[in-house]
Amino acid sequence: MGDFFDTMTIVVVIIMVFLVLVIAIHASARLVQMTFGRKSGLKQKDTAKSNEAVKNAEPVNLPEQKESPGIDERCAIYKEKYLTCKPLAKRAQVCIEQENACIIKYMLMVIDPKATMSGYINNIVDEHLKKYSPEIMKLYKDKES
Repeated sequence: MGDFFDTMTIVVVIIMVFLVLVIAIHASARLVQMTFGRKSGLKQKDTAKSNEAVKNAEPVNLPEQKESPGIDERCAIYKEKYLTCKPLAKRAQVCIEQENACIIKYMLMVIDPKATMSGYINNIVDEHLKKYSPEIMKLYKDKES
């Protein structure tokens, strides 16, 4: 009788491991589908016009640029910039599209499970506000006057 329970335990564990693998594969496939299968919002005729303009464009001589950092260095910069959690003293709730929330959730689970969605989104918004501060201030002052 003890052998029967041992065998059943092994079978149940194998089935559970199989189910966890299937769920992980499904979640990864869904993340890829959501990330790369998104609609861009451009109509086919718009992209055709854009492609035609690129074909007709004359080459421009650009000054030589420094070699850009490699993918590993860019990944390290990205992790430090966006996945580093900073304590948020005061919080406010905002809404984002569910599709974006799912992408961020699954991405963070894989890349850095310790990172939070709120911290990640806060870092993106913080950088955006710093980067576009002059434009935002000008638009604000133009509207105010």
